[in-house]
Amino acid sequence: MVALTSFVIAGSLFLAINWFFGDVLVRRKILDRTQKKETTVIREPEWFQPIADIRDASGIDMPFSRWLLLSLAGIVLGVFIGAVLLKNPVVGLILGLTLMGVPTWFLNYKAVQYREKVSDGLVPAFETFYSEYSLTRNLAKSFDLTAHQAPEPARGEFERMAAEIYAGYPSEDVLKNFARRMNNRWVRLFTSLLILHEKKGSDVTDSMLNLISEMKKRQIQTKKERTEMAQVRTVHMILMISAVALFIFNLVTRPESYGFFTADPQGRIMMTIIVTVLLISLVIFLWMNRKEVD
Repeated sequence: MVALTSFVIAGSLFLAINWFFGDVLVRRKILDRTQKKETTVIREPEWFQPIADIRDASGIDMPFSRWLLLSLAGIVLGVFIGAVLLKNPVVGLILGLTLMGVPTWFLNYKAVQYREKVSDGLVPAFETFYSEYSLTRNLAKSFDLTAHQAPEPARGEFERMAAEIYAGYPSEDVLKNFARRMNNRWVRLFTSLLILHEKKGSDVTDSMLNLISEMKKRQIQTKKERTEMAQVRTVHMILMISAVALFIFNLVTRPESYGFFTADPQGRIMMTIIVTVLLISLVIFLWMNRKEVD
């Protein structure tokens, strides 16, 4: 009996010690992975920050190195097509600049779509936040509760802000980052009111109610304007793609036109004008997408 009891006690001690050290090792591995992850984070240059805000809003995983690689590949491809295939260095330079902007254009296009979807769910999200924040005055808890009730994809933004504040990030930085990602005038007003309250303790109750009321009044008009702008963007993109497709189709179906565009002075000038218009069209498209979301 004594031997059996000793065996049970020894086994229990062994299991307890094994569990303890196993738990310690697991925690150590988690800490090591976290520290390794933190040490491998690459700081992005300051001038890339506007594009980084667009990338964060687009939801596309494109770090600075990948964006730079794709942009440089666009330059190389454009220069090759223009200077080598079309035998026109000026066209190569312009085409290189045009293709360099394609990764940024794609990020911008996806970011605008995402921002508009988030904007559709801001009114109920702000109402939920106001109800909770007026009672608790706790920013992180209010964001967390809002995230559970807000529609997607606005829910993800409030979850992100709650997680960042819980992780120890300054609330002012979290709010400013949210405003930059959304590029929305209502979000800018919302975050400005909260920053003012967090820093100076100002009463924002009436201002918050007025903000929500104005958003509701603008909803119908905003949807109409957004639909019209979406149509303009679509038509503009179709025209850009159609122009390039027609030019390639012309070169394939009429091989003699290749000599006109590459050897004839008038054809070279025409080729330069065509590529310049394409670059201007891309710039206009990017400029349209920079418009603040309402």
